[in-house]
Amino acid sequence: MKIYDTIQPLNEDTAITLGTFDGLHIGHVKIIKQLVKDAKDRNLKSVVYTFKNHPLSLSNSIETPSTIFKLDYKKEILEKLGVDILIFLTFNEKQKNIEPNYFIEEILVKKLRMKHLVVGYDYHFGKKAKGNTELLIKSSRKYHYSYDIVDPIKKDYVRVSSTLIRKLLANGKIKDANYYLGRPYSLEGKVIDGEKIGRKIGYPTANLELDNNFAILRPGVYITKTLLDGEFYHSVTNVGFNPTLKQSEFSVETYILDFDQSIYGKHIRVDFYKKIRDELKFKDVEELTEYIRWDVYNTKKFFDLL
Repeated sequence: MKIYDTIQPLNEDTAITLGTFDGLHIGHVKIIKQLVKDAKDRNLKSVVYTFKNHPLSLSNSIETPSTIFKLDYKKEILEKLGVDILIFLTFNEKQKNIEPNYFIEEILVKKLRMKHLVVGYDYHFGKKAKGNTELLIKSSRKYHYSYDIVDPIKKDYVRVSSTLIRKLLANGKIKDANYYLGRPYSLEGKVIDGEKIGRKIGYPTANLELDNNFAILRPGVYITKTLLDGEFYHSVTNVGFNPTLKQSEFSVETYILDFDQSIYGKHIRVDFYKKIRDELKFKDVEELTEYIRWDVYNTKKFFDLL
């Protein structure tokens, strides 16, 4: 997959999809898969035109949605879906104020050689979000491109959206969030030094360095898998403030089962599968240790390791 961080004239005819694709949930994946299929059927290159930052980050930082996945993981998913070209831009004032008709003619048709378009039914773009699917359909006759408008995915009459997924994560409903994402929710970053309390009680943890704007998961203990150096390990992860140890900062600490290597400074990804329990305040370290034993037991049982 070729990746461009600026708009450059392409030398082949293309099929294009447009959107923020925040979280790349099952609704987004439906659009991407349709794009890849349509491109192959028409002998075109598939192009995803999207942004590194959320458009709301430009207008109101308070309302900026939290990040569900890091950018590298987003690129990895798109490549696995078979996308040929990723146009990965930083949303800025120029993007914000571009006129919809100019965007269609000068960028999509002339520079990117669009012959086919795939978008979600509610897609909006351009200055003041005046561009929409109706304009794209109308313009197809003038510029001679075909199109597919993809309907939303619903479950129990609820439309799948990144907003819904964030709410599920905030409530600790990891199973439902994973269903809508189509993959396990994950956090990733560098392993940093912690208080090393876990090591003292026989359960050394990897403390994850977090971005400021990640989607906050409800505090608690979760069954997870940890990706390290291309290999997955079974793990149990505490998310929260460790009230027993009077920790003031939010943290993600992962205990990797049957693992004793030093991994400080390494990059890991933690995939979340099931919530075991809420975060609790214990009367002492001994009671905490007993609960951790049960957490490990439940994790092994979940993965059929007993």
